[in-house]
Amino acid sequence: MSSDHSNRAHATRANENRRPVFGLGLARTGTTSMHEAMLALGFDSAPSSATLIDGIDEAFLDRHDAFFDNPVPFLRDELHRARPDARFVVTHRPVDPWLTSMAWLFGEGLDRLDADTRALGDRVHRFVYGTDRFDADRLRRIHAEHYDDLRSWSSDRDDVLWLEVDDGLDWQPLCDFLSVPVPAEPFPRLNGSGVRRRNRWRSFVRPSARPTGRRR
Repeated sequence: MSSDHSNRAHATRANENRRPVFGLGLARTGTTSMHEAMLALGFDSAPSSATLIDGIDEAFLDRHDAFFDNPVPFLRDELHRARPDARFVVTHRPVDPWLTSMAWLFGEGLDRLDADTRALGDRVHRFVYGTDRFDADRLRRIHAEHYDDLRSWSSDRDDVLWLEVDDGLDWQPLCDFLSVPVPAEPFPRLNGSGVRRRNRWRSFVRPSARPTGRRR
């Protein structure tokens, strides 16, 4: 067995008993930076979770141990039932700067995608937001309801970490929460209206699939 193969096998075995981490913050709240941070910490963070719009996929959950992508924030209870030992990270931004970022996402952010990837992106957005168009009033309501619900749900839990993105993301609170060493490298800061997550959605493009909707 080659050294590289042995190292990968060891890493896989080491991660088998690691508690999964689900990101419950809405898109455009540092989730791409969190994805890259989890990779840097040795987690197998899924580049996309779009497959979950078709239901809880046990094989997919088994392949990764960190998930920071839609529709994860909207499947909290289903994912917690599937993985009762999971930990959760909530990234939060105030609603007004979040809406500005979402306006970019629904415009230039999606317009730069190829047709198949755009079709899947639209399908994911219909599932989580009930629309594939920017709607400030709808999104403002979703933001308020989502974080109010999370505050109530997490108030007496020790398996949830809250991070205020506009205060600056840093290693220390995340590493303390996960009980892992703080890396020497700087915390990744990505997706400032220009960086797309590597391989996001590519593995799950099914443009012929019937659109489904979670939001009404």
